[in-house]
Amino acid sequence: FEKFWSPSLSFALKRKMTDNKKILVLVTGASGFIAGHIMQQLCEQGYQVRATVRRFDKSSHEYLLDLAKRPNQIEFVNCDLTSDENWDKAMKGVKYVIHTASPMPNTETGEKGKGTKRPITDDDYIIPAVDGMNRVLNAILNHGKSVERM
Repeated sequence: FEKFWSPSLSFALKRKMTDNKKILVLVTGASGFIAGHIMQQLCEQGYQVRATVRRFDKSSHEYLLDLAKRPNQIEFVNCDLTSDENWDKAMKGVKYVIHTASPMPNTETGEKGKGTKRPITDDDYIIPAVDGMNRVLNAILNHGKSVERM
C-alpha cells in the first residue's frame, strides 16, 4: 500500500474532491435501494446530486437529504419513467447520469392484470423498463447538452 500512497497523491485526492462540488450528477430512481447507496457515495465524494423521484414527499425522502455533506448538495425533481414531464428540468446542467430507476408495473389498472396485484408476465416488467430507459435517453438527447456520460 505504501508504495502507491504519497503526500502528493493525498493532496491530489483532496483537490479533486473539492472540484467535485462543481459537478452535477443525476441519479434516477432515488428512492430505490441501489440509488440510495449511489447517492451516499456521490455525497461523500463531494458531488452535487440531482435525484429523480416519482412523487416527492419530504417525509418519505428525508433520509436521502440526510446523506448530504453540505447544504443544498441534493435536490429532487419529480420525474416518472412513464411521462416526458420534467425531464428537461432534470437534465439541465447535468454532467453525468446514473440511471437506476425502473417502473413498477401497476397491473391492477391494466388489461392483462385487471383485478390482481402482481404482474402477470415478464413483459409487464420488461416493456415498461425498456420504455423508461428510452425516455431517459431521449431526455439526454433533447435536453442534456451538458451530459458527458451515462
